[in-house]
Amino acid sequence: MGAGLGLITFLLSFLWDGISPRVGVAVGVSLPVVSLWANCLGGLFPLCATWLGYNPAVTSAPLMTTVVDSSGLVIYFLVAKWVLHI
Repeated sequence: MGAGLGLITFLLSFLWDGISPRVGVAVGVSLPVVSLWANCLGGLFPLCATWLGYNPAVTSAPLMTTVVDSSGLVIYFLVAKWVLHI
């Protein structure tokens, strides 16, 4: 999904002067990385909660969403900084 969105953004950058092709590369690289990160955390949090003796449901929506969204944003900005050389 991330690579597809990055490809679409990359192709649109040639049609529209407002988007640099590097933006498409940044999106195409960061979205799969963030998706992989979210899946790893989604599997790891309940396992860690069980290992610590807590109910795995404790790691559901609010905690998971907050951690994944905030760390995903950091990942996106780091990839964009690396790709765009800012």
